[in-house]
Amino acid sequence: MYKLSIFDQLVKQIPRRAFQSLVENSDADKWVKSFTCWQQLVAMMFAQLSAQTSLRDVVAAFNAHPRRHYHLGLRPLARSTLADANADRPVAVFEALLHKMLGMLTGGVATDARNAVRLLDSTIISLSHKMHRWAQFRSNNCGIKVSMVLDPDQQSPTFFEIAPARITDQTLAHQMPIEPGATYVFDRGYMDAAFWAKLDEKGCRFVTRAKKNYLLDDVKKRIDPTPEIFADDLVRLHGKRGLKYPGLLRRIVFYCEETQQTLVFLTNDIDSKAIEIAALYKRRWQIELFFRWIKQNLEMKRFLAKNPNAVRLQIIPALIAFVALKLLQQASRTDVPLKRLRALAKCNIFNLCAMENLLRPSPWKPPDQPDDQLLLSFPGQ
Repeated sequence: MYKLSIFDQLVKQIPRRAFQSLVENSDADKWVKSFTCWQQLVAMMFAQLSAQTSLRDVVAAFNAHPRRHYHLGLRPLARSTLADANADRPVAVFEALLHKMLGMLTGGVATDARNAVRLLDSTIISLSHKMHRWAQFRSNNCGIKVSMVLDPDQQSPTFFEIAPARITDQTLAHQMPIEPGATYVFDRGYMDAAFWAKLDEKGCRFVTRAKKNYLLDDVKKRIDPTPEIFADDLVRLHGKRGLKYPGLLRRIVFYCEETQQTLVFLTNDIDSKAIEIAALYKRRWQIELFFRWIKQNLEMKRFLAKNPNAVRLQIIPALIAFVALKLLQQASRTDVPLKRLRALAKCNIFNLCAMENLLRPSPWKPPDQPDDQLLLSFPGQ
């Protein structure tokens, strides 16, 4: 019989020594007597992977399998202990773990940095207006913003940031690390000349859509033979924005037959074909699909507490669980969709079975009948 449960196999994707080093460096367990950061992380991952919607359900479901606690390094949970830890425990140690696991997943920057594409965007996770008034950013809306950089080739994030929804995308963009030589694709929420200058200093390409209120000075008009390209001009930013980013930009007017819309792109790539720039921006839709996936398949609709710290400590373990699923998918060398893998983990979370056996179950065979068994024959058979 297999000795590890499905949940054990997912937890083993976490670099425990690295996590313990992060805990020791931050003194996160300094005044903790029994319920450590590791135990809290495992408990919140269980809540995520088993799709529990309240702390009482988390505790009841976890404590119903006492024989599975030993390999996890846990004891039976108490609701009050878990609630207090989520409200008071520092978030930074779990964020650092997630960043480290993202590096394990993507394998770092591509060998040829010119081929590394990074999609930059953010999404708002809605919160209850009655329970989370601290997260209000409009008259009747409450939420928290998750800003992310996605590697479309690996279909996994390389950086994330959790912030109140009222903080603008431009402010969060200045806080993210920039990979030298990579290509960044983002929408009009990141129209910031100072941010573009940072990308240009690192030797990065960027592709975005133009806003109507961004005044541009024409420098040179060029002709492109592609029928979808209506214009391909060299321009500069006008006024004070031009002082922040004095370099040349390229304005491409592209007609999309699928949506029957005319799109205007801005990029600092002067040499590539205009149709290639349009194709690069089309890849940005993948981060929208990724946000849709995590909202539909991770438990982010109902939160276990209304404390701001507890909300963050539900989102971060959700992303850690996602990365653990991706790492287990890579280890299993399977092309099974991640959605199915998550469903199998949910239904068999404490079953003693290898993930490979769940993905490729052996065909069922009827049991062999012993030779000395009495056979009963009835008329008509």
